[in-house]
Amino acid sequence: KDMQGRKTAVWTATNRCNLNCKFCFGREKKKELNVGEAKELILKMKKMGAKHFVFSGGEPLLRKDIFELAEYAKKLGMKTILHTNGILVNRKNAGKIAKYFDVVNLPVDGASEKMNFLMGRGELRHTLEVLDLLAEKCEMRVTTVATKVNNGEIEKISLLLKNKKIKKWRIFKFSPRLGEALKNRGIFEIGDAEFAKLEGKIKNRNVEFVSPKSEFEKSYWLIASDGTISNTKTN
Repeated sequence: KDMQGRKTAVWTATNRCNLNCKFCFGREKKKELNVGEAKELILKMKKMGAKHFVFSGGEPLLRKDIFELAEYAKKLGMKTILHTNGILVNRKNAGKIAKYFDVVNLPVDGASEKMNFLMGRGELRHTLEVLDLLAEKCEMRVTTVATKVNNGEIEKISLLLKNKKIKKWRIFKFSPRLGEALKNRGIFEIGDAEFAKLEGKIKNRNVEFVSPKSEFEKSYWLIASDGTISNTKTN
């Protein structure tokens, strides 16, 4: 298996979510690890060479033990990264999130409330408030999924994010791997040429474009909620 050189473990901490995005591929109906099993997985990934541990989902903040698990990963010397939709983040828990996670990643898939709604996301206003709130406390990243639905609005997103305190903005080409994404392929899928056109238009200093064929896709382990490790090879 092509596991050489990988430094990042991306784990679906839970399949539970407080949104139902139609382009999501992260919600397989698989068992959820308990706290002991999850710690075993984190230790295993450390031994396999992981330097960064990503808690993804679903919505990882729905796990009651998420901070305990992040603390464990930090104690093992790993950089902890939270992929959250931001709905459960507020002024009360922002400090705690920043204490246990070195990096927080938020999704912005539209430059207007209407587009964010069409993409199945929460309130854009709240997401941007969370971004500003956490940017004072930890490293922030933003991801956007480029689809047929929001393709025309990505330049507007670039303007929206221009003066935000974010370390990296990743634009992913929609990938119909599993679940909802596979089911709704016809609605969201964009071609390579359209994606390449976007690359030519967006010039933000911290932007990175990610397609299933990119080097980024080979840089991490993708781990299901039950601990099954995929080698993320794409055909």
